[in-house]
Amino acid sequence: MSQNYEHESLSSTALLTTKLFLPAARTDLVRRSRLTERLNQNLQLKLTLISAPAGFGKTTLLGEWIPASPRCVTWVSLDKGDNDAMRFWSYVIASLQLLRNDLGKKTQALLNSPHPPTFEIILTSLANEINAFPEAFALVLDDYHLIEAQPIHAGLALLFEHLPRNMHVIITSRADPPLPLPRLRARREMMELRAHDLRFTLAESTTFLNEIMKIGLAEKDIAALDHRTEGWIAGLQLAALSLQGRDDVSAFIKAFTGDDRYILDYLIEEVFRRQPEPIQDFLLQTSILERLCGPLCDAVLNADWGWQIADEENGTRNQQSEIRNSQAMLEHLERANLFIVPLDDKRQWYRYHHLFADLLRFRLQQQKSGTRRELHLRASLWHEQNGLFSQAIDHALAAEEWSRAADMIERLMLMPMFRQGRYATLQVWLEKLPESELQTKPDLCFWYAWALLISDRREEYEQPLRLAERAWQSQANTHKLAQIHVIRGMEVYFKAQAQETIALAQSALRDLAEDDRFNRGIAYLLLGGGYSLAGKVAEATTALLAACANSRETGDLSIELAATEELGYVQMLQGKLCDAVKTYQDVLRRHDNRFHNQAIRANIGMGVIHRAWNDLEASRRYLASALEIDRQTGFGKKWPWLHVENSRTLALTGEMESAVAEMNRAIELGEQAGNHRIVREARAYLARFALAQGNLIAVEKWLAQCKVRDDNDIHEGLEVEYLTQARCLFSQDEYAAAVSLLQRLRQAAETDGRMSSVVECLTLEALALHAQRQVEPACSCLAKALALAEPEGFVRVFVEEGAPMAELLRQFLRAQQKGNSPGANQLLQSYAIKLLAEFPPEQVPAAIQTHKTATGLPASYLVDPLSERELEILRLVAEGFSNQEIGRKLFIATSTVKRHINNIYAKLDVHNRTQAVAKGKELRILGESE
Repeated sequence: MSQNYEHESLSSTALLTTKLFLPAARTDLVRRSRLTERLNQNLQLKLTLISAPAGFGKTTLLGEWIPASPRCVTWVSLDKGDNDAMRFWSYVIASLQLLRNDLGKKTQALLNSPHPPTFEIILTSLANEINAFPEAFALVLDDYHLIEAQPIHAGLALLFEHLPRNMHVIITSRADPPLPLPRLRARREMMELRAHDLRFTLAESTTFLNEIMKIGLAEKDIAALDHRTEGWIAGLQLAALSLQGRDDVSAFIKAFTGDDRYILDYLIEEVFRRQPEPIQDFLLQTSILERLCGPLCDAVLNADWGWQIADEENGTRNQQSEIRNSQAMLEHLERANLFIVPLDDKRQWYRYHHLFADLLRFRLQQQKSGTRRELHLRASLWHEQNGLFSQAIDHALAAEEWSRAADMIERLMLMPMFRQGRYATLQVWLEKLPESELQTKPDLCFWYAWALLISDRREEYEQPLRLAERAWQSQANTHKLAQIHVIRGMEVYFKAQAQETIALAQSALRDLAEDDRFNRGIAYLLLGGGYSLAGKVAEATTALLAACANSRETGDLSIELAATEELGYVQMLQGKLCDAVKTYQDVLRRHDNRFHNQAIRANIGMGVIHRAWNDLEASRRYLASALEIDRQTGFGKKWPWLHVENSRTLALTGEMESAVAEMNRAIELGEQAGNHRIVREARAYLARFALAQGNLIAVEKWLAQCKVRDDNDIHEGLEVEYLTQARCLFSQDEYAAAVSLLQRLRQAAETDGRMSSVVECLTLEALALHAQRQVEPACSCLAKALALAEPEGFVRVFVEEGAPMAELLRQFLRAQQKGNSPGANQLLQSYAIKLLAEFPPEQVPAAIQTHKTATGLPASYLVDPLSERELEILRLVAEGFSNQEIGRKLFIATSTVKRHINNIYAKLDVHNRTQAVAKGKELRILGESE
């Protein structure tokens, strides 16, 4: 008989199709219509939970129900290896594709991508595909108690929240799974079958013992046995096997009492002991296998043999009972009802009942402990030869064949699993290897460290990294040691240590092999990130463009998008907000719901830019997207910056309590990550919040704690604190000191090309000069800020300074418009007018507020607004009334009318009534009909 084994692809997760086979319908079973009817009656609900200890016939019940089910049924048999969420959902999708081969195809593509998206996105995609499937069906998750991974429970709970109407889930488990069962019960969305439902009734016990097992027990013995086992099906089956051929039935039944575990041990021992020695040996030696097939068992037993089993009735041997190979033995065990379960309809693959397997493995460990490792080794060899590499590694580890396991992981599975994001399984394997073995595999240690770092297990990654480093140092392997610089560079980058990141990246680029494109791409990315942390935008841009070019050559979209996103941040530093938006939009368009870090940071950047444009609603929307990705993935823990920027936007929308909580969250995450820079910046922003609320005690406390150096040098990484200190100097009326500090800050920012910082410094400097009544220098400083801000649409940096800035803008416009001075700049005047329209009503005169809704405000905007009386007179002039008629209409003297008209001429910079009316229409003070 030909065998088809599922080979493990190097580019995708290998699946054992035997895990997807429906349990075969058996003829030798007790029909349980009372239970199958309950299954049928509740298929419109979301969930059926069949929860009972081992041996209550959970799987057998479903095997009886499936052939007559009104719905299509698909199946996944779970095992401990399915605690890897990627593998779990791959099996679920594979089972769905037995209903229709393209069902879940799009979702599977997401799972197989090098950087899969969040499971919320994956499950949303899956739910949409299921919803479009035209038929109702049920999905069975068998042995769910073996699943311990919280991400899987969370994903399944999410799926239940949005379960398509055409889908019903059936879970079998030995214990209640950690799912939202109370909510499902309260909503009447689940049905439960438990041990008391599954126990055999006395009538069912009678049918089983006398009709199925053909024991021929008397009614009193059946009642006694049913009472002893309490209808426990596994106990009854084991008892029936033990009773076959016995004369002392009643005495045997009386011989065992106790709980389920005691009865189980007693009866399994009885069943096992009564088997011929060849069968005992077969059972023990093959019990190491999760799944059995003939050739695999032959390989494990490592013998050519032929057995004969005594005829049950007369103890003679006959030709039909001869067992020539393992396949024949498996078929014999099935016929003998010896707790073996077929996994496919061709009877190629089997498994032992879990209870029976547990006892067999225990006996093997007790009696054949020396043999067990050899059996696992043979199993490992067979699985590797047949392309089942994951199983080959599992058996090699069980055999304590550390070198073999490590070699297979490194040679066959390391990079495929790394690219698929299957870090959980990889870590389980590597954690089993002794340190002595890891010391001989520095490459394995290196990638183990990477997996731990990516999985945010930073406190653990150092040990395998040191093992790799020591091994490569002993070999004087410069190229490999450069890889250590890369991973350490990533760690210090997460801590926002600019110079350390730059130094490690430069060392890596110097020593990495030219063909090590993967690590070189990361090194360029780190170099660019280090320079951006240091505020060196030109150097950062060069390095990041190199990272993009390198990653495009290697096809590594992850690194390319990370470098592109970092480039967007550098463009923000440069004040190129429009370019940064295009860069971030490119990342968000291309990240394909897979690259979570890049998506988080791109959304943060978009939130910051829209806040700079004073579009607080859009800012909140983008930051909320970043927070949602963080909630789903936990990747936001790497970026406390997210909570800093979300806090700043919340503060501007009046949600100060939430803003403070978010800033404290940033401090907490920063301290956890060792990111002292973000902690200092977050505390500086909290001081700004206190300053805005007039809490000068908190401000003084921050000033005492932050200890910003009071020298003439501007130190790297402290800009947020310096700018906060300048604002504190404002509150103390120390404007001259503030100007001095701001000028030094501005000079440093100009040198590095950080024009966003230059705009903020100029804005504050202008306010400080204006507060000292130095109006002309203040307006000159403001003009420089406006010239830099206008092309990129900066708004918030001005509006955030409130009424003092509104007044300075008005004085700037008056100076610009006065006498049409040669230095007047129409573009800056127009921009100043637009900025004034963005201020809150209480911070600007009412006449200016009347123009907030106007579009395309003219450059000659009215700096000195007309009073209500002057507006009234101008409208009457436009209607053609004379001075005398206006006086009579308004009950004022003609001389008063003339004085108002002269004021109107001065404010509008005109010389007659016709020009005044025309200017009023230009400024939209007058309607076109007037």
